[in-house]
Amino acid sequence: MYANYGLFIDGKWRKASDGGTAPVTSPVTEKPLGEAPVATRADTEEALVSAARGFSAWKSKGGFERASALHAIADEMIRRKDEAARMISSETGKPIAQSEREWGLAVDQFRWYAEEARRIYGRVIESRVPGGRFEVLHEPVGIAAAFTAWNFPAALVARKVAPALGAGCSTIVRPSSQTPGTAMLMVDCIRACNLPAGTVSLVVGPRARPMRRSWLRRRCARCPSPARPASAISSVQNVLDFFAGRIDSALVVNGAELNGR
Repeated sequence: MYANYGLFIDGKWRKASDGGTAPVTSPVTEKPLGEAPVATRADTEEALVSAARGFSAWKSKGGFERASALHAIADEMIRRKDEAARMISSETGKPIAQSEREWGLAVDQFRWYAEEARRIYGRVIESRVPGGRFEVLHEPVGIAAAFTAWNFPAALVARKVAPALGAGCSTIVRPSSQTPGTAMLMVDCIRACNLPAGTVSLVVGPRARPMRRSWLRRRCARCPSPARPASAISSVQNVLDFFAGRIDSALVVNGAELNGR
């Protein structure tokens, strides 16, 4: 089921560097769907370096060019919607009709942020100095690390990847190990649209610590797990976005007064 995909690094599908794999289990039959590669630390570091190169190439594209690319990705996703619905249903146990709706929602994310990419406006602010003006420009922040959960394996990936690409950022996707195939399929749709190598990467497996700690990564979007909530904030270096759902996440920082009034 995953033989045609794997890890996506530097614009190519490949196996883990040590050949490691892990079974992905059907929630319906409780039998293996297949073996997905498990990224090593070296694989993740390579993805980060590739994403840094991809960012340099992608950020140079104008908003209208990025918009065209995102619309092309949406078109490719529509072309493969039946394959995607089967993948989502196999990995999550959702009915086909519900899986089709979720994939359609993911397509909508790319359509929406394609148009938003055309409207990344700056501002001109009057200075208190007569005749002076301040110009505010919005620039891509850097590599975005996208950690996603299993329950909406298409919608959550699209919700993180589409706005990052629209803003001019490169992205590394780290999907849930329970539902890697859906993310792989979406990334393959992106691959088919010939974005610069490294613009989008995908790694699978628990060894994501280099992505959380790396100085290369500038923004992190994560759906925290109730089983391991602290792992999401082991090293908050730049900007961290939470999509917490009903988990009610809280950040407790060093020096917090927990016994105060």
